Amino acid sequence: MKKAIFIFVILFCSTLILFGQEKESPIPFKDRLYFGGNFGLNFARVNNSPNPSYNVFFAEVSPRVGVRITEGFSAGPGLIYQYYNIDKNGFSNYGASVFARQNIFNNLFLHSEVEVLNFQPLRRNVFGEFINRETVTSVFVGGGYSSRISNFAALNIMVLFNLNDSVNSPYSNPIIRIGFVTGI
Repeated sequence: MKKAIFIFVILFCSTLILFGQEKESPIPFKDRLYFGGNFGLNFARVNNSPNPSYNVFFAEVSPRVGVRITEGFSAGPGLIYQYYNIDKNGFSNYGASVFARQNIFNNLFLHSEVEVLNFQPLRRNVFGEFINRETVTSVFVGGGYSSRISNFAALNIMVLFNLNDSVNSPYSNPIIRIGFVTGI
C-alpha cells in the first residue's frame, strides 16, 4: 500500500511541476469551481446454485467539487456514500477522496485519485455472518473522455485502475465511471 501511495504522490507532483509553469488565471476563484460526481443504482437477483438465490440492491451517491488550477489542470475533494441491501441485510459504506485531473488533448484527460472507504465486506465467516467492517485506501489512475452536453455541463466517462487492488478491495479492475459535471 505504501508503494501505491508513493507512486501516486510522484505522479501527482510530476503533473504539478510540468504544468505549474502556466500563468495563474485572473479568473475569480468561485468561477473556477465546478461540481459533479457519480450516481448509481443496481437491482439484481443472484442465482448461486446450489445455494439459494438472493436479491441485491445497490445505490451510490458520490458528489465532487473541482477547482481549475490552470487551464488544463484541476483537483478537488469528493465524498462517497454507498448502500447495499443483500437479501434484507442493509449496509452503508462511506468515505472521502481527493482527485487530480489533467486535460491532455481536446476532450481526453488523465485522472488520479486517492480514496479512503469504510465498508462492509460481503464475505461471510464460517458461521454465515458477514465479517467486520474494514477501511481500505484505494489509489486510482486512468483516463477519460469528457463530452459537453450544454454550455455549463458535461458527461464524463472514465476507465480507472486501482493500484492498491487486493482481496480487501471493494472494487475490481478496471473501474468504469460515468458522471456529470456542472459549472464548467
